Amino acid sequence: MRKISKLIIVVLMSILLVGCFPKPESKLQAYLDSIKTMDLSSENTLYLSDYFDTPTATESTLNIGLDQSTTTYSQAFTDRYVQLFQGFEYTLGKSTVEGDKASVELTITTYPMGDLMRQYIMNIITNSLTWAFSGMSEEEMNQKMNDSFIELTDTAEMTYTKTVTVYLVKGEKDWLMVGGTTNNDLFNALTGGMIDLANSMK
Repeated sequence: MRKISKLIIVVLMSILLVGCFPKPESKLQAYLDSIKTMDLSSENTLYLSDYFDTPTATESTLNIGLDQSTTTYSQAFTDRYVQLFQGFEYTLGKSTVEGDKASVELTITTYPMGDLMRQYIMNIITNSLTWAFSGMSEEEMNQKMNDSFIELTDTAEMTYTKTVTVYLVKGEKDWLMVGGTTNNDLFNALTGGMIDLANSMK
């Protein structure tokens, strides 16, 4: 009788422990909410160590793209960029758990940053010589570049939608997203196709 009682207690404890372990989608949700509210002046990459099992791909690949150390960008440029980048919406879909591994379907809707930045770069290339030969100072040219980005994005809409699969592994106390390049589709979706743009320009 005592053996049966002990067995029941062990089974119940196992069920309770499994039930208390966070679901994989909760970790992904926490990560996305952090990205939406983080201070871009101190954090300029999509790699946040608390959410990954190992470092992600290189900084150049996952860098959000806004270098706060430069004086080229005006405050208006910075504010608009941050508004676009952090304005994404997301929907969590089906989650699957197989042992110590899990996957979560995620749909991101955001601004087409890859296409917008491509247009911005082309505008700069097209107009830079004209600005230079017009006698503009470097400061005036920088202002023109900033203004062109504001004008380009003034009517931007959230037309970029991607559904991706996010991969996680079980840690000691919580799920962690897989590092390396495994979740590059997630990073590309979050940036509105910026990784696609970077790859196309190599």
